Amino acid sequence: MNEVHGAFRELMKALDEMQLPYAVGGSIASAAYGIARATQNVDLVADLSPE
Repeated sequence: MNEVHGAFRELMKALDEMQLPYAVGGSIASAAYGIARATQNVDLVADLSPE
């Protein structure tokens, strides 16, 4: 596992523990569906509310 994957795994763990909804895109999501890309990026959208 490289640094990008490790850091992203920790971020997802934190979001899950806080029960915050999120969506993942970018090359990480693409690779999860079997379409590898040369880039290593994560696009993340989280539903953050004031409370």
